[in-house]
Amino acid sequence: MKRGLSTHAHGLLITVAGVLVLCPDTLLIRLIQAEGGSEWSIAFWRGILTALGLVAFYRFAEGDGSLKRFFRIDRWVLAATLTMAIQALAFVLSVANTSVANTLIIVATGPLFTALFAWAFLRERPPLRTWITMVAAFAGMLVIFYHDLGNVSLLGDSLALVTAVGLGITFVIVRHRKAVNMMPAMSMGKFVSAIAVIPLAAPFEMTVTGLGLTLFLGLVLLPLSFGLLTLGPRYIPAPEVSLFLLLETVLGPLIVWVAIGEAVSSSTIAGGVIILIALAGNAIVGLTTRNYSKTQAI
Repeated sequence: MKRGLSTHAHGLLITVAGVLVLCPDTLLIRLIQAEGGSEWSIAFWRGILTALGLVAFYRFAEGDGSLKRFFRIDRWVLAATLTMAIQALAFVLSVANTSVANTLIIVATGPLFTALFAWAFLRERPPLRTWITMVAAFAGMLVIFYHDLGNVSLLGDSLALVTAVGLGITFVIVRHRKAVNMMPAMSMGKFVSAIAVIPLAAPFEMTVTGLGLTLFLGLVLLPLSFGLLTLGPRYIPAPEVSLFLLLETVLGPLIVWVAIGEAVSSSTIAGGVIILIALAGNAIVGLTTRNYSKTQAI
């Protein structure tokens, strides 16, 4: 029993640390933009540096011989690589074209697309609470999208939706091939996204400060957070991980607001509250149901 509790606590610590480390991501993107970094240049550096950082993190976490295992790939890893490349690029372009709050709130619906695609392709039937959550979350997104009609933010909102859909497809691939390590897909996806924007990027036109922030973002912050969040689900249930991931959706825009004063529109707050309550409620019910089932089994 003690071992189980310590394992759960270990998983909580890893997951919360991963989320907290990730929270300044969007603020750093904004600061790099202010230092002359275009969205294409940020996408290039973010992709290539994170790819290298993930390889280093995996080597450190898994020990000797890990790199040989890292590069054992199959067609499912390649498929996940493509979806991760698309969502990595879409995320940066979304932040560049709409508010941080809009991006993070819409991206937070990724698990709902996972449930939808798992039902369509894996025949995994979502519980009624998940369908209710989907309806509520999509209603929240409609509030946000309606406010941005005819506005440049609509492009950013749409790219955030592409990111969420890409996350859903990636998670379904991971669920389908549970035995396959998807860390290589994450690394290669970042690398592919960087290669794709080379014709549009001007990576050395930003200031020295911008390059320093980019190096910190790509080599330290993102690999560390992604690595920790990949380890977290090994120790705690998926609904609990999803619940903690909502911290970024709340803290990310708050950090940007405090640091540089980026305001959040009333429609974003309204739509965001609907989405966050729906997602949090679904995660809590899922976690409670799981724990109740375990108690009954015992």
